[in-house]
Amino acid sequence: MSENMPNIESGPQPEIGLLKNTGFNAGLSVRSLNEKYKKNLAEGMAPTQAIAQPLTEVDGDIRGYGLEYIVRESWLPNPMHVRQYKGRERLFNKFSNLPISEGIDKRERNGGVADAMKYIEPTLLKAPKNTIMMMYSKAGESMMPDQANSGQTIKYPDDQLYFFAKDKNGDYQANTLVMDPLKKEQAQCLFASMGYIHRDWAKPGLSDTELSSKQVRDVMYLPNTAQTAESIVRTIHEIKGSSILRTLNDGQVRTFNDVYHKMHKGNAMLEVDNLYQAQLDGFKKFVENNKESIDLDFTQRRIQHELEKTILNITRILGGDKPLDLTEMRSIRTAFSQQIGRLEASGGCNGGGTKTVMTPLGPRRISTGEAGWKYQTGDCITCPQKSVEVGPCSICKDCEHRLPAAA
Repeated sequence: MSENMPNIESGPQPEIGLLKNTGFNAGLSVRSLNEKYKKNLAEGMAPTQAIAQPLTEVDGDIRGYGLEYIVRESWLPNPMHVRQYKGRERLFNKFSNLPISEGIDKRERNGGVADAMKYIEPTLLKAPKNTIMMMYSKAGESMMPDQANSGQTIKYPDDQLYFFAKDKNGDYQANTLVMDPLKKEQAQCLFASMGYIHRDWAKPGLSDTELSSKQVRDVMYLPNTAQTAESIVRTIHEIKGSSILRTLNDGQVRTFNDVYHKMHKGNAMLEVDNLYQAQLDGFKKFVENNKESIDLDFTQRRIQHELEKTILNITRILGGDKPLDLTEMRSIRTAFSQQIGRLEASGGCNGGGTKTVMTPLGPRRISTGEAGWKYQTGDCITCPQKSVEVGPCSICKDCEHRLPAAA
């Protein structure tokens, strides 16, 4: 550094850490951005190309975070495609430069998610058209550290059912259904309705962590099926026996009808309006203009500051407010206090939700669906009986009693 150049790192520091406890680790995103940029440069990419690829990943992270944490949707699309990676075909998320089975934290569910994804990716690539694979992840302990909260682990507030599909044209699509926790016998019913009847995890005596680890590994594989994501969600609707899919911690609800509508929108859910897009473009331009000094701690703090400000302005936009034009590097915590509080109260697959929202509705309500359990005449899928009373899973009353009881 020249003697005549001011030491910018000793000057006023940009405010960061505004998104702590919100499920978005902006510091980690910036460090990853820097590492991938340097790796791309080392592999011979031009600077503009080298920064473009990791910026695309951040763009996808922001859009996904907007749906899951800000708007709190219960149907989350994840477009996929096939491309070559290290000499063979692999499945990729639209916004990622890693195959879908790479980069999974092996601590999650005691390795259960990593094991499941290692099975799903190659199986789906080889599967016939009209194939659906599903991975069920119950609410509870993830076994992963919450990087924004030292000493704490991420706890999933909701059940998530992951869909991985190859459609009639051979195109790939992933989606996630987020819902209130199913009771153990309801989960058994869901698996049984897909032809997965006597499950090892249904045995009594398992701890919650053992149960979740076994369930997430128990991937449902439906090759050449007439089932669709919508028909499967309608089965869950019947099993729950309620119009409410999910109750949020502020008392708002997400209904099955909400999800059916969003399912028809498909990947268009990831599209954004001009105000939202302007925030994404502004952040991208800021990073591109500062990429040459991205190794400096000061530059990384400035990028993190811009990223956090971008997300908070997007939170304002999605809440119906105009973005704030903050050109000075002054405190923004007060200006965005309402948005910060809202995000701290939202939980999801990356943690967060540490701040409790008190509402007149009281604690979180879980729809068990017991009151809505209905029987109709049909053929049992687990025994030869026909034209008998069966429940939503097409299992007769005799076979229901033989299913392993919930622990």
